[in-house]
Parts: sequence; structure tokens; C-alpha cells
Amino acid sequence: TDLVTSGYSVMPRRDNMFGGGNYDADDLDEWLTLQRDWQVDAGIEPAGDAEIDAVRRRAARAIQAVFAELGLPPVSEQEVEAAVVAHSSLDVPDRDRAADVEAADRLLADGVTGADVALALDRRGFGEIGERVFAMQRQRVSADYLQTAAVIDEQGVVRSAVNDPNAYAGPGTGWRLTGEHWRHLQALPHEIDADSERAIRADGPAFILCAAPAVRGTASDEVVIAIGLQSKGTAVIHRADLQPLDNLELFSMAPLYTLASYRAMGRNAARYAVGGRAAPVPTELDSFARAKLIVRTVLLHRVEPDAIEPDAEPLEASLVEGWA
Repeated sequence: TDLVTSGYSVMPRRDNMFGGGNYDADDLDEWLTLQRDWQVDAGIEPAGDAEIDAVRRRAARAIQAVFAELGLPPVSEQEVEAAVVAHSSLDVPDRDRAADVEAADRLLADGVTGADVALALDRRGFGEIGERVFAMQRQRVSADYLQTAAVIDEQGVVRSAVNDPNAYAGPGTGWRLTGEHWRHLQALPHEIDADSERAIRADGPAFILCAAPAVRGTASDEVVIAIGLQSKGTAVIHRADLQPLDNLELFSMAPLYTLASYRAMGRNAARYAVGGRAAPVPTELDSFARAKLIVRTVLLHRVEPDAIEPDAEPLEASLVEGWA
């Protein structure tokens, strides 16, 4: 997987026992977007939810079949269905790990190989997957994939700098991403139509989500406490008499926060408004967040200031439940 990036993983970082990498399952949308924006094939192709669910269900069924054929601890139907929609190991039922370890020791002692797994798949009706597993074993024997810049194409042929060099001699030369494959990489399932009624834009630099009047001797209709979401990726709880950067609470990595976090922000804003005591909402930190989100953030923030109307009166918005 180093073809994608060093340490790349298709699992969430918390499940990557190799130590975590620069990109993982939480970064797939960003990686796909970079491929489209830079017109490069960086090793990942977009797919819709229905296609992904079908592949994951068939993979779970194949593993269930192999476990049964080889006499390993059974994989339940509940585990299969959980695996289809799971994000991480937290989303699947726990197993008898002691029994799994004993079974793994038995596989090693009995000398079970990849060829045995391929045969088990074929006997259980997963012949196509069995052929692919066997093809992987042939690649490990030939080791052609260790050549410089090697990839394995859909026919199982290794293409590398040895047998298919990229004759790059400056801009406009060498291999170019074009045609149907390029069109496919541009079809991003997470892309939002800017003209859709479901697309909501908050005119930066801040969007006031909720506000409450003060009770400390000010006019009852004067708003002093508010929660703001800034287009640069920051959430704040602010009071009108404070300086812009002197917030009651500041959350500099808004994408890391959950719905429960934002509800806690709302409760704290209400407590501040009535002069009550508020325990600050715990902050979240991800040292990779800036690298992952900076491009999207800059683009969004660049668009929003164009919609600002200087000296315009503020608009009040109401949340309508059940809107679709």
C-alpha cells in the first residue's frame, strides 16, 4: 500500500497496530478530492455506498465460509452484518479471542497455506475470490511486484519502471490521466451540488448558531452570548463585551467534535447567559487535522467572504424540525 503513501491504511488509525500512518480510512474523501483536483491517479477509486456494502458483505461471507471449511471458531450472522457497516473494531461484536488464538496456533502447527485458503473458498462457492488469493501467492513467489514503481493491473500483470517506463521529459510529456479512468476519478460520491437545496452556506467569517440575552443588568433584548462556527474550522462560545479573540470557550479543530460536543457547547452557552457555572467542554486535538483539511478549509473560506454584504443588517434564522 505504499503506492498510495507511506504507511497508508484502509482502517481507522485507532485499529492500525502498525503504529498509524499519514493517511487512513478517515482520509479517503480528502485523498479522492486531491486526485481530482490535481488530476493524478494516486491509487484509490471512488465508489458508491451500495457498491461498497455489496463488496464488504461478500468479503464477510467469504471469511465466514473459510472459517467453517477449516474448522475455525464460527463467524456469526451478527458479525457478518456488523462488518458490512462497521467503521472500526468498536462496531463489531467481541469474539472469544482465546479460542481464536488457539485456532491460529493450530493453523501454524498444521502448515495451512494460502493455497489451502484458496481451495476452501472454491469449495464453498467463492471460486473467483479463491483465484485471486491464489494469484496473490504466485506474486509472492515471483516477486515481480518488488520492481521499481510496480503496480499489478486488473489482469494480474506487473507493470513497472522496468517493463513499462514512464518517458517523462518535462511538462506535457509522459503518462497522462485521461479518458474513462479520469472521468471515473472525478465522480466523487461525497461531492455536494452547490445548487442543491440541501447545500447550506454560512456567510463567513462566522455563522451565529444560537444566542441568548444577558441577565446582568443589560437590556433584555441585547444579545451577549452566542455560539459561532467559523468557515476556517473553528467553533467558539463568545460574549459581546469581550475582545474577538478573548472567547469564553474556543474549539480550534471543529471537525473533530461530535454531536454530543456541540450539545455540550449549547448547554454551556445557556449557563453563561444566565450567569451560571459552566465546566468547559473538553477540547480535541489531532496533529494531522491541519494537513488533512487545510485545502478544503481555504477553498470554503475564500468563497464565503465574496457573499458578505458590508453594513447589512443581521438575519434571524429558525430551526425547523423535520425539514427534508
